[in-house]
Amino acid sequence: MKFKKELMRSALISVVAGLGLAAANAQTFQVVNMVPVASSNETCQDSEPNVAVNPLNPLQIAGSAFTPDPGGSGNSPLYVSSDGGHTWTLVVNLPGSNIYTNATGDVTMRFGRTSNVIYAGILNGSTGNLNILRTNNYLANALMTTLVNRSGVDQPYVEATTSGSDRVYIGNNNNLPAGPKTATVDVSQDAATAAPPANFVNPPDLIETRTDATTPSGKQDGPSVRLAINLDGTIYTAYFGWRTFSPTTTTDIVVVRDDNWAAGASPFTALLDTNDGLAGQRINGTTPVTVPWYDYLGTERIGSQLSIAVEPRNSSTVYVAWQDGASAATSTMHVQRSTDRGQHWNGDLLTISQATNPALDINVYGLVGFVYQRLVNPGTCQGSGGAGCWETHFRTTTDGTTWSDTLLGNVPDMQGATCTSTSFDPSIGDYIHLQAIGKDFYGVFSGYNYPDTANFYPGVQYQRYADFGAHKLYADAAHTVEVTQLSIDPFFFQVSEPAPTTLTYQGDTTADYHDPANLAATLTDQTNGLPIANASVQFTLGPQSCTATTNAAGLASCTLVLDQCSGSYTVKANFAGSALYLPSSDSKPFSATPEETTLSYTGDTAIANGGTATLSGVLLEDNTTPVAGRTVSFTLGSGGSAQTCSGVTNASGIAVCTIGPVAQPLGPGVVTDTFAGDSCYRPASAGANTLLFAFPASGAFVVGDQSAQMGAKVTFWGAKWSKVNSLSGGAAPASFKGFAATLSAEPPKCGITWTTGPGNSSNPPATVPAYMGVLVATKVTKSGSTISGDAKSIVVVKTDPGYAPDPGHAGTGTVMAVFCHP
Repeated sequence: MKFKKELMRSALISVVAGLGLAAANAQTFQVVNMVPVASSNETCQDSEPNVAVNPLNPLQIAGSAFTPDPGGSGNSPLYVSSDGGHTWTLVVNLPGSNIYTNATGDVTMRFGRTSNVIYAGILNGSTGNLNILRTNNYLANALMTTLVNRSGVDQPYVEATTSGSDRVYIGNNNNLPAGPKTATVDVSQDAATAAPPANFVNPPDLIETRTDATTPSGKQDGPSVRLAINLDGTIYTAYFGWRTFSPTTTTDIVVVRDDNWAAGASPFTALLDTNDGLAGQRINGTTPVTVPWYDYLGTERIGSQLSIAVEPRNSSTVYVAWQDGASAATSTMHVQRSTDRGQHWNGDLLTISQATNPALDINVYGLVGFVYQRLVNPGTCQGSGGAGCWETHFRTTTDGTTWSDTLLGNVPDMQGATCTSTSFDPSIGDYIHLQAIGKDFYGVFSGYNYPDTANFYPGVQYQRYADFGAHKLYADAAHTVEVTQLSIDPFFFQVSEPAPTTLTYQGDTTADYHDPANLAATLTDQTNGLPIANASVQFTLGPQSCTATTNAAGLASCTLVLDQCSGSYTVKANFAGSALYLPSSDSKPFSATPEETTLSYTGDTAIANGGTATLSGVLLEDNTTPVAGRTVSFTLGSGGSAQTCSGVTNASGIAVCTIGPVAQPLGPGVVTDTFAGDSCYRPASAGANTLLFAFPASGAFVVGDQSAQMGAKVTFWGAKWSKVNSLSGGAAPASFKGFAATLSAEPPKCGITWTTGPGNSSNPPATVPAYMGVLVATKVTKSGSTISGDAKSIVVVKTDPGYAPDPGHAGTGTVMAVFCHP
């Protein structure tokens, strides 16, 4: 018994919709009314569509429906597109037509995976026979080569792939009406070039192993026989094994499997039922389920709706969808999954009431796609005149538990016009189709072509001339000839899944505080390993972040000046995803280390005992940038006599403190400054040599400015002082012996003046310090008995032995340091 077909029309939608794929990025939808613009005046019942995409070049697509040749050739067309389904034309390449549809029916097609050859299984509209067809030019207006011509077949459904050669499998109901078992697969292991029958096995492989139901025409199985192929050679086939027909049609949902391309002596017998041990696992167990055979959901007949898909990465995982129920009103669509090669099924993953035409497939990343049509009455579609609405849903899942759901169309349940003498079953079709190529899904469904944007996602367009505002179709571009009879059109759709990506962090994983850290990552497409350019990548390191765009090599990089003190952090790179690519991220441990510092000593080095020493230092990072707010400790001297103070660096990095009164051993010493370091900065220290000296208890000795060079031997007291000291202001009076008794300031400092008496009347001290501060004069003058002079600077003199307060015992020494400059 052949299951007749009815048709439905299609519209064009281009839409981007968020489908909740792991709550991530949008899938990109393209849905296209396949009726070419050249056929804008047609009113045919273009139902029961199918589609085939060339895996080698997905821009090449063929589609089918119950569409007659507009030229009336007596043969039938395919819809063809060479631009990825955006535009379509008709090529007449299928033999036959009939009085119901004026077209050949039950047309399904598939391309070989790498051969560019397309195969079709049809019921020839002129003879009713199964024709298996082949062409290597799907665009040619020439009939395909007939490889097999056989009677007694219903609903041929083609699957094909290439593995060494083109392997083609066509599920069908064979040996009608005689039976007694009819679920069959036609197989060719090398179909691309051989002459007819192109290695198709005759007789074909019978896969039913149990007793079929008896129908008025004989014993048979249900019309639907569907296949799923994995490239490891695993082939699954699902079929309805009818057990009773009248008054109730009951069936087993049977899955058979072959593990070697169905190339062995006993094909499709690898999966034995867990109950009766026969080939073919019954998903329903030992009790057949009821199907609503030839009942109607609205205008559409139902009763043999079935689909199967295998996970391309793991042939042990297989999904099956079917419809059952005692009547159309109580019918339910089921989706189940097996993860052990079809042996056990884990119950319903999804159920949908009053739905038909399931179509499953799985993309290369294991994303399950599922499309079906559901009758809703009353519905929300426009132009229904109170009739129900056909909703076409596309859904996806990665785990079988959470499913996205996008409504592709919501059109009236109206059979509409037909270009033949009468309408026919099926109204919209006994099946639709979904095909995964790489990461994307391609599919087709049929529906009523009432042009209203409310029935579709925003952006809907028709190839054929349409006015969505007026809800009218036209035969011409000027919209002067209205097509008054609406009908059924086929809809092509493509779902472009965002491709998975890999983001690999490869930048710095350590940096000093306040130093630049180069953050970098490379973004690639998991589909092909190629770099992704012009994508935004955000980097975060603690509270800091920067964003960069990938270059042609997929590399994004940006620089952060680290403002986090030492510690363990995580650097993260994140690609948020786009319409074309899924998000990805990477992270690495990141170690922040203290910044390098340098400390210099800039304070006093010639230091007077009993006075106040000003100690200072400069703290810098990387020897350039001042470090503020840090404590620097200073130590004058060493051992038990050491004196200390501390200061905090200012904005210039300078720390200052004073020690007074200084009490250190006279002579050479040391001063050190130390920064202990903290979580941001490394420790640093510096030091300098000091010279500790003393002044006489009162007054001061003097030397001439032109004699007081560093390292020079000087006489600071003696009878010949005026002869051995040279002054820039002229010779000193002979009566000045070198001691200034009265100073304008005590203790002495640069710029003071002094007065004294002649000879030893100045009362010089009895002894002098081993290291002594000595005034440097530019001029010495005498007025009466008063001698006076200046103190341009002060030097430290290491005194020699032999000094006495008598001018005859000269005081001499060596200039060791300058205490203060002019």
